[in-house]
Amino acid sequence: MAVDIPFRREIAFEYGRLEPVAPGVRRIVAKNPGPFTFKGTGTYVVGEGEVAVIDPGPELEEHVAALLASLSDEKPAGESLVDPDDVAVLLPTSGTSGEPKLAVLRHRHLFSYVIGSVEMMGADEDEAHHVK
Repeated sequence: MAVDIPFRREIAFEYGRLEPVAPGVRRIVAKNPGPFTFKGTGTYVVGEGEVAVIDPGPELEEHVAALLASLSDEKPAGESLVDPDDVAVLLPTSGTSGEPKLAVLRHRHLFSYVIGSVEMMGADEDEAHHVK
């Protein structure tokens, strides 16, 4: 049974602005568009008052400043963690069968890819900290 999953390329947002996307869920998008982040990394804030921050995003000065300013009247509930086995990306593919499906990449897959790429390029430890 094939299921059509639309890929919406139009996303209404403003970089650096925390906006509601669902009841109790807000998103702020970092200005780091790319193949893995599409328009940019979405940092999600769940709840109000005492909140959970999901995927704090990249260490871009403007993104961190906007996130902190947006949360100035709220309290993060503990650490903001990403589990290595959490889904990081769903990639649409037709695979070998030609049938549309989604390939699941977990955070550990992306981490392994980055580490492998850094090792393959022969980067030293200092250079590896600057891989973006």
